[in-house]
Amino acid sequence: MKPPRDSSRREAGPDLLAREESRLYKALFESSADAILIADDKSNYLGANPAACELLGYTEEELLGCSISDITAPISKESTSANWSEFVSEGKRRGVHYLLKKNGSEVAVEYTAVANVLPGVHASFMRDVTARVNAEHEARRATEMLRDFVENAAIGLHWVGPDGKIEWANQAELDLLGYTREEYIGRHIAEFHADPPVIEDILERLASKQTLQNYEARLRAKDGSVRHVLINSNVKWDGDQFIHTRCFTRDITARKKAEELRAYLGAIVDSSEDAIIGKSLDGKIETWNRGAERIFGYSAEEMIGQSIRRLIPKDRMSEEDEILAKLRRGEAIDHFQTVRLTKSGKQIDVSVTISPIRDASGMIIGASKAARDITEHRATLDSLHRSEESLRALSESLERRVEERTEDLQAAVQELQGFTHCVSHDLRGPIRAITSTSMILREDFGENLPDEARMLLERQGDAAKKLGMLVDELLRLSRIGSQLLERTETDMTALALEVSAESGLDRDPKFVLHIQPGLTANADPALVRLVIANLFENARKFSPDGGQISFGTEETDKGPAFVVRDTGIGFDPAYQERIFEVFRRLHREDEYPGTGVGLANVKRIVQRHGGQVWASSSGPGTGASFFFTVGPSPSQR
Repeated sequence: MKPPRDSSRREAGPDLLAREESRLYKALFESSADAILIADDKSNYLGANPAACELLGYTEEELLGCSISDITAPISKESTSANWSEFVSEGKRRGVHYLLKKNGSEVAVEYTAVANVLPGVHASFMRDVTARVNAEHEARRATEMLRDFVENAAIGLHWVGPDGKIEWANQAELDLLGYTREEYIGRHIAEFHADPPVIEDILERLASKQTLQNYEARLRAKDGSVRHVLINSNVKWDGDQFIHTRCFTRDITARKKAEELRAYLGAIVDSSEDAIIGKSLDGKIETWNRGAERIFGYSAEEMIGQSIRRLIPKDRMSEEDEILAKLRRGEAIDHFQTVRLTKSGKQIDVSVTISPIRDASGMIIGASKAARDITEHRATLDSLHRSEESLRALSESLERRVEERTEDLQAAVQELQGFTHCVSHDLRGPIRAITSTSMILREDFGENLPDEARMLLERQGDAAKKLGMLVDELLRLSRIGSQLLERTETDMTALALEVSAESGLDRDPKFVLHIQPGLTANADPALVRLVIANLFENARKFSPDGGQISFGTEETDKGPAFVVRDTGIGFDPAYQERIFEVFRRLHREDEYPGTGVGLANVKRIVQRHGGQVWASSSGPGTGASFFFTVGPSPSQR
């Protein structure tokens, strides 16, 4: 049954309906749970419902006449003042806005603003969403913190898709291998593994839903180096769909190198012939190598955990106290020679070097001891000392004998000098007399003498002349041995030119002479002049048909040497060592005259200079070469 119509309200007319609608709107305005603010075109408030007053903490009277900018929080003030006119023209707007409460705190409101609900009148419907906004902010902040943590974690992280391509990597992963994000992401993970079978095994395990824990692998960095890593990884699955891997990459390159170094050092220590022992600061043995087993006779099982004093004789126990005290002060002990005990009780001589062992912080935690058995060495030293005493006695005896021989040699030299004086004075007179007598007889009585007598006188004169030359050469040979050597930088080219000019060799039409320019030597000018003169004269004499004579330098198997070379008669190589002996001649006097002393003088002069002299020839008729060196000067030795 329908309720009866109230005809009185209809009959009351439009004014009554308007009043009732006004009361209804006012009731809705005042009872609304949402805050409602009414503003004019200038954004000044014309009204506020109780919910708005409660939300902001103002009375309605306090809000009337305020501008929207007066209660807008700083975070929203700029957007509010700039957009009010746009809002009025648009007619409607929604969003989140921050307002200032009377107590100064901020409140976040979700609003719907409607322009011109009446001409020039605008309404805002607001709901407090501060808790929600704060929760969203906290969630965003937590997400950002998590993203920052992952992106900047110290351990490398990356995702690999089902196709094996890298989808994401954090900065630590990129830094580990030296790639930029663009160079790394999007490439197949196998490109960065140094061992193809390893990455194949990793991908197969992950595809079969296995989880990898501390899986060792080697990755190749951008610079070509190889990094050792531990990989922890599993796959994110959506049902049976492979989404991506979650890989943690930890760099253990330094640890691997340290392990390799420890293994290397361990092998060295284990193979050392010396005993290498590690001990704590209270003297307990912690390590014991094979060298220690060999020297002391104990196995590692017998000694590790035992006191080092087990190896020390009773009368030397104080040494260990001193050693431990030095180690605690950080002092090393180098080549300390002492005595230690073997397992059999035998005492052996050892040389000990002990160094403190420090931990990563620099604190001394123990000591490394290297001991070498020097028993045989000490015995050898004792034997050497005895030998030295014997040698010293023998040396003293030899010195006495050398002094005696020196005195005898000096006496012989004095006798030789006396003989030289005798030859110089006592033989020259008779030789001159024979020469002059022969000459007078030939000149004064030559016409009256038979031919045979004249021939005998000529032979007598020639023999006396030759004897005089021989005496001169012997005197020269004697003086060379005692003459003071005065070395200086000598122009050997100039000396050769002077000798050739004085002897007429440079003008002899039978010879072509070559003298190398720029030759110098640190030598006695007067003596090396004799060497050059003798060698030039020798080359000229043994080249009866003329030819070429040269003077220069040449690189030989004995080093650089001066050489005088001719194209004369040469000699048999079998005699090349004998031609420098005094009076040694390879030809008869009537074939090639001479005294047999000239080349001996050459050898004596060269030896005085500390040099060498030698000759070479391919055989008779092939010419000869005479080499000599003058040796280093005293300042160069």
